Amino acid sequence: MKMRIIIGVSVALVILAGTAIVNYYKSSAETDPTSGFQQWVPTATEVHAKVDTASGGQNANASNALAGRRLFAKLITNRFRAHDPPVAVLVKYHPDNWFALECPARMEPWNLDNLALDVWRESRDDLSISCPIMIYRTYIGAKPVLVGTLQPDKSNTMHAVITYDKTQQVDGAVKENATGKYANP
Repeated sequence: MKMRIIIGVSVALVILAGTAIVNYYKSSAETDPTSGFQQWVPTATEVHAKVDTASGGQNANASNALAGRRLFAKLITNRFRAHDPPVAVLVKYHPDNWFALECPARMEPWNLDNLALDVWRESRDDLSISCPIMIYRTYIGAKPVLVGTLQPDKSNTMHAVITYDKTQQVDGAVKENATGKYANP
């Protein structure tokens, strides 16, 4: 009887220790890679200052505004790619007044949502524009695949709606071969 108790306690301790070790060494794919990303370098404050300087602040003209928007996209991209560990995120600004957000294919959907909302909020604050964000998944050796869109709410400028279309089209752009207004060259 005493031996069974010792074996039972030993098995329970091994299971608890194994669970603790597994939880300690969780895969980075299971954790949120964007947790607190506004504090990653360059921070939201640094991005705002650099974009404001590049776009000319209050005296902005069309070419300066475009340069500021492209700089914003580059700085946000650098925020992810220069981080340790790096996250393969790419943000592009298109002159038709929308952003492309390209994320790794294996990124969790809630992270896609969080990234799109954060890019939209920062662009609204830094650039004073509220424009759509096309959400793409990227695969090695293939063109990005359009999977969703963030559209600002026209009735409330503080809200946006994210949709993922399962019918192979997102706002008129075919997923496999995106063409038209939101095509990603």
